[in-house]
Amino acid sequence: MQERELFNIFKEKRESHGITIEEISRKTGLSHKVIKNIEEGNTKEIHPVYLKGFVKIYADFLGIDAKDILDNISTPARVPKVLKEKKTVDRKSIRSSVIKKAVKTGRFRNVMKVIGITAISLVVIFSLRNLISQFSRMISDKKETKEMVFKRRDTKAKKAMTSEEKKEASDKVVSKERVSEKGNLLNVELFARRTVYIEVKVDSKVVYSGIFVQGFSEIFKAKKEIFVRAGNGDALEVQINGRYIGALSRKKGTIEAKITSSGIKILR
Repeated sequence: MQERELFNIFKEKRESHGITIEEISRKTGLSHKVIKNIEEGNTKEIHPVYLKGFVKIYADFLGIDAKDILDNISTPARVPKVLKEKKTVDRKSIRSSVIKKAVKTGRFRNVMKVIGITAISLVVIFSLRNLISQFSRMISDKKETKEMVFKRRDTKAKKAMTSEEKKEASDKVVSKERVSEKGNLLNVELFARRTVYIEVKVDSKVVYSGIFVQGFSEIFKAKKEIFVRAGNGDALEVQINGRYIGALSRKKGTIEAKITSSGIKILR
């Protein structure tokens, strides 16, 4: 018997039961094409490895004894699997091929452009940083020189005294000696390091209210205390009973201070 005649039994049995190919495919999991090839005996259209398994599934579903059919099916001999040789990867050749492709496609040029732009931006950033640091140093140096100039001006203002001022100073020294001999008076000398507005109260009585020009000095005498209000406490230097105290206050801005023989007390 030929293979086609052997496989006709599948179609006859299916049609006798009134079953469609779609129903068999749904219940067995075989594809429509496989079922048709089995019924028509086109075994060459089915993979030889799965042929007998598909035939047995279909035969069991229809209740056919497929022993004779399976014995007549010729399957090809098993072909041993050939082990694939491991290819040694040459990394250098891969890199060179990648670089060649990049050069051809223009990617290499784009990469070099990006690297160049990055390098230029880094150089610009570092140069700007150096310029900023140098500029800040120049500003600090200028501030220091200005402070030195102001200090020199203050010392020159103190030293540059006219003959009348020297005479007044000598008179002040004589008056200081007289006050120290009496011992019951408060003798306060105010010297203007910078031009400043002041108000002076001697024993609660206003004796001076006006501007002290830079380099100007005045002696105030009191029995108990002297009250001083100044527009800038750092602009005035103080001597109490011939003893040099220094600045009225280190605070810059308007201050109020009370001066006694014991020292200076900042009120506000």
